[in-house]
Amino acid sequence: MKPSYVRTVNPFDINPHDEVKYLPDKNVYIGYKGYDFLVGLETKEVTSGRFVVESLQIRRSARDFYVEAVQQILDRFAFSENIYDLVHLLTPSSSYELKVPSLRQFFDYYDSALWNKAKLEQEWRSIPSVALPSTVDLPDVDDMDIVVYWRHILQTKTPNGSQMFPNVGKMVQYFFSLPFSNVIAERLFSLLKEVKTDKQNRLGAVTLSATLKTKCDLKRNSKGGLDSGKSVLELEPGLVKRVLKVKASASSRDCNVLNQSIVYGLAKDIVCYTREQSDSD
Repeated sequence: MKPSYVRTVNPFDINPHDEVKYLPDKNVYIGYKGYDFLVGLETKEVTSGRFVVESLQIRRSARDFYVEAVQQILDRFAFSENIYDLVHLLTPSSSYELKVPSLRQFFDYYDSALWNKAKLEQEWRSIPSVALPSTVDLPDVDDMDIVVYWRHILQTKTPNGSQMFPNVGKMVQYFFSLPFSNVIAERLFSLLKEVKTDKQNRLGAVTLSATLKTKCDLKRNSKGGLDSGKSVLELEPGLVKRVLKVKASASSRDCNVLNQSIVYGLAKDIVCYTREQSDSD
């Protein structure tokens, strides 16, 4: 859309279907790969006259994609909710310089039964008493990384070792749990592409879910990534031996027999282990 329109309108009020505000087709951004493709197309087709037509079709398709993306975002997120007006509470100066002296607006929006208003207000007004790291100058407190700031505040302890701001911590965690982006979902989709490949395109939902969960757990528990050799996944030895007997061409009956042997075998191993422990005691 035209920059002059976008700059003067509240982003939440932009109408993605207002064609009057569209850029000319030739100015629609299609990415560097799109431009490379058009350069190659121009070299082959410029003499036949097809280049101009196909170039416009590509740019219009890209524009339609942008319009649909914006519309989907507007449909899925309730941008009119007051919660977005309260996010400024997370800026360091709101609490450390008490630019927001009271949480009344917060209490008006949320069910008071969820919060101890008196304690939360008291903790909020006590935040300026916490010493910030020596690398932070007070006039530049808003330049401090917001996650680093709140981690420092919420890790502050009282003289007896308890958390100094438990109620503020609950409020901050609530804000940080809001889905401000879809990065996590996109990361999972990228991992899905690594699992469900052209050669493994018949994996069922249960198998996919289990595989993805295992990969995510490995990545979370590893110290140097999945390729570092330091990933930790401990399996019961008896289970490993039985799973290794699985045939690639196993029938449903074979699978049922294997499942039963695994269950019975694990139960037997557990009983033996329990008896050994009792005898040693």
